[in-house]
Amino acid sequence: MFSHDPTVTPDNHSRDALHRGSYLEARRIGEIRRKETIGGLLLVAAALIAIVWANSPAADSYFALRDYEVGYEALRS
Repeated sequence: MFSHDPTVTPDNHSRDALHRGSYLEARRIGEIRRKETIGGLLLVAAALIAIVWANSPAADSYFALRDYEVGYEALRS
């Protein structure tokens, strides 16, 4: 678990789970989390738009787009 040994310090590269990392490490993790948050929000927004579109009077165009196939004919099974 956690080390209570006084010889264990961040300087000798032994870290416990509660050690606060460097500023650069915290900034890098923050940037990664923001990217994931933005991607998640875009995915939720696209799903909401698709649900509304599929249940609207324009649903025929949604299903036509959903069923449209793109690609090389020989690769289709």
